[in-house]
Amino acid sequence: MDHKKPPVVVGGTCSVSIPSTRTITGTINYRYPPDFPRESQGRVKLVENAAKRVFNESAPTVQWERRLRDMRITCAMGPTTAFAQEAIRLGWDARRIDGHVRDFALGAAGWARLKTDSTRDIRDEIEASLEWREYEELLVERCDAVMHPPAGGGSRSADLLLRIVAKRNITIERWAADHKLGRTTVFDWKASQLAGKSAQGKVSAEKSAAIENAIEKDAEALGLATRTSSESSE
Repeated sequence: MDHKKPPVVVGGTCSVSIPSTRTITGTINYRYPPDFPRESQGRVKLVENAAKRVFNESAPTVQWERRLRDMRITCAMGPTTAFAQEAIRLGWDARRIDGHVRDFALGAAGWARLKTDSTRDIRDEIEASLEWREYEELLVERCDAVMHPPAGGGSRSADLLLRIVAKRNITIERWAADHKLGRTTVFDWKASQLAGKSAQGKVSAEKSAAIENAIEKDAEALGLATRTSSESSE
């Protein structure tokens, strides 16, 4: 009698073990600059470990290679974004941040086993991802005052807002939502303040006062200076 072998099942939830090629192990190969402190490195490491754990827990149930590849990009971008946030917190300028982030992202891609034919292909794939676009928005938002220095000194309130979101590790959009302020209103107010111009015509006096009041309260709660040196000496 001719016995036929049963069909081989690919994927599914009944895998006996995780293929070793699917797991992420080890650490990201990146040499931190001398002025990147250990505490900042530690915070990046925490995100790296969390991203690795999430990927390794989810990978066994993924049947499609394209989905698995997207997960590897997400995994690599977790610690990459954390690195960028630390660099912003340290006060690096935008050009330096972007250069180091691109190098870090390559190391993270290798760690996440995101393999392609060339370094250029890896860069292109990472930079086409949603996570990379979010990083670029973060860079522009957090470094706005560096890339577009205010004329005539700018605004103390706008400077405080940038310090507040950096301290809380959130975006200005999230800050606006937390205070029930319109995203566009806050961005228009910030742009006019950093440019040393009046927001009149775009933001009402009532809204401007509400934004500045929220900033002062947050700054006080976070222990940030809310008064200028000239005010303190009066």
